[in-house]
Amino acid sequence: MNVQNGIAIAIAWPEFVGKQTGTWYDKPMTFLGFNKNFHYRVGHASLVLISKDDGNCKYFDCGRYHAPYQYGRIRDESSDSVLSIQTKANWEKDRIENIQEILQEIQRNPWSFGMGPLAASYCEINYDRALEKVKRMQSNGIIPFGPFTLNGTNCCRFVRSGILAGSPKLSGVKQVLLNYFWHLKPMPITNVDLLKNKLVIFSENQETNHGKYHSTGAYTWETVHGTLPEPSRPENIPMDSQWLAGEVSGSWFHLQKEGSQFRISRYSPEGFEECTGIFSCISDHTFNPEAPFEFTYLSHCSHVSLIQAGKMLEFQRVQ
Repeated sequence: MNVQNGIAIAIAWPEFVGKQTGTWYDKPMTFLGFNKNFHYRVGHASLVLISKDDGNCKYFDCGRYHAPYQYGRIRDESSDSVLSIQTKANWEKDRIENIQEILQEIQRNPWSFGMGPLAASYCEINYDRALEKVKRMQSNGIIPFGPFTLNGTNCCRFVRSGILAGSPKLSGVKQVLLNYFWHLKPMPITNVDLLKNKLVIFSENQETNHGKYHSTGAYTWETVHGTLPEPSRPENIPMDSQWLAGEVSGSWFHLQKEGSQFRISRYSPEGFEECTGIFSCISDHTFNPEAPFEFTYLSHCSHVSLIQAGKMLEFQRVQ
């Protein structure tokens, strides 16, 4: 029996400009005019899962955040504390009564990495199945990134996977399109067009709502194949902080010993504290904080990886 005990909100920022993925079709798309300055205007997608029982909203997306070149990861509030949604959904008479309030909170959050107007729609789903699916995908850690990448995903493919896992009840044509023909237009807005109750939220500042977290600067064919370069370190963060980045976003990481455990903090390029917590080393190898070490992938707000003396060390957040 398929219990529709939740809601899935599909979100798209159609005007989002994303760096090319480094695949074979980039040069042909440049010739055709779709790939301009190594960027595509393809949009960005995210997913919100809502439990009807308590109205809690959980935000998820997939992107090239703190991941190696051509790889991405799935974010939520457990991996990126700045993605927590404070607004609770009010589900009445088959509608989210405060949908605009929820979407405005997301649109105002610079860590959603949106650009321009936000389009959204929603439908009822099996919350438990959808949540289990997206968390299982997240547990894979670093994932090959791209719209057509084998055994990989990207933002809109991820959103579609989460929605389908929840067994949505859509009209016949839309159900068929979402299940079987979505790949004919694999863009974030496609997910939104196939669900119900579509609406648009405009940015308070169309040019700056995405902050300084995107790299849309000039590239060459020699420099485009890599992650974001290290920026100048803000004066308000510790001098021994280390830069770790993906192709779309990066952060400064800092480790400090506290008793038998370690405080690890993450800061934005501008020096804002994105998260901080107490971590324990869960690896068999002994970690010496006085010896040289390097932050590496996978590292986020609840799990951090280091390399020391050629060995990988894993740290898990305990509080």
